[in-house]
Amino acid sequence: GGAGAVTATSGTSAKYFRLTIKSKKNNSVNSMQFSEFGLFDRDGLRVNTNLTVLAKGKAATALAAGEATADAPKNINLTSGECLLNAFDGNTATKFLYGNSGTFNVTNASTWLVITMRLRDDAPDVYGYGFATANDAQERDPDVWLLEASADGTTWTTRDARSGCTMTTGRV
Repeated sequence: GGAGAVTATSGTSAKYFRLTIKSKKNNSVNSMQFSEFGLFDRDGLRVNTNLTVLAKGKAATALAAGEATADAPKNINLTSGECLLNAFDGNTATKFLYGNSGTFNVTNASTWLVITMRLRDDAPDVYGYGFATANDAQERDPDVWLLEASADGTTWTTRDARSGCTMTTGRV
């Protein structure tokens, strides 16, 4: 289970998902973090574990099935340490730490962190999603985000938008 879990009333067969983090709980801290980001099928089973994480900013349409990428205004560690790969490893003992050394600005897209995933071709429909928070520093939790879905990696539909969220469960 994760903090910030959301269940949709209907599923989507889209294979591309884009998570845009626009703010963290306290912009005076130097980083944003979470342990896991899960997409779930009708039965609550995770469908986006063990994604391969690729170079920064690869276009959604260039992702192969089972791949993810991120685009951010500052350096992002994708595959070592407290890296993006940890957000998809199914292990809440690891975390993704985005050390953006500054603030997110909810009205300035150039400050946002955008994570794009392409599910495996045989992945079931997605009915919900959720975060598992990291093991410390609640002020680093995301608190404004947008989740979008796409069938082709080009045309995106908003599945959920959240603002002012406080994650109080799922801390490990």
